[in-house]
Amino acid sequence: MNYETLYFIASIAFVPIAISAIIGWWKFNAHSQEKWIVILTSIACISELISSALWRNEMNNILVSHCYTVIEFAFLTYYFCGYYSFHLRKWSLFTSVAFAGFVIVEVFLFNDPYQMNWVPRTIESIIMILMALFTYGFILKNSTDTDVWKQPLFWINSAVLLYFSSNLLLFYFSSYVASLSHSLNISIWLFHVLFMTLYYFLISIGLWKTPQIQHS
Repeated sequence: MNYETLYFIASIAFVPIAISAIIGWWKFNAHSQEKWIVILTSIACISELISSALWRNEMNNILVSHCYTVIEFAFLTYYFCGYYSFHLRKWSLFTSVAFAGFVIVEVFLFNDPYQMNWVPRTIESIIMILMALFTYGFILKNSTDTDVWKQPLFWINSAVLLYFSSNLLLFYFSSYVASLSHSLNISIWLFHVLFMTLYYFLISIGLWKTPQIQHS
């Protein structure tokens, strides 16, 4: 696969992120938990733009990925815990600070911060998969069969489970084939782009279903 094709794919990978952010702000409801997902998708847009700009100028963009991993973990845990219980929000904040501390130590003290480090992403993926599975139980317990498809939480939770499950597998295979074949690495990256597109597609559906503020 030539550089021009990779450049094109990297460029259009931004589109589903931008669409989800636009939908999120269009349907924005400050009283809903989905506001945290709207903010996260906006940060994802900025992160993707910075990362792409660095890549196109042949500069290292790994630090952007490390920073976004911490932010993504914090927003998603706070989002889910807000649905479970108000008191669990304190737990999510503590967990996010602990995770951020772990990433700093793992990336900057024990490894090269300018090299891809799969450990934080792997841990994040495992925690998100467990939270998503728990959330399905929460949804089934607190919803009727007829309204589950109307809930933003269902679609966003499905997005999280799909994306982080695929990420976990891709991280494993990428570390295995890293020294074997450049073309295999490119194929894994393309699969990552595919699952990321599906992730933001499901996120967009969830944000579209955000309940609107009722004006009297």
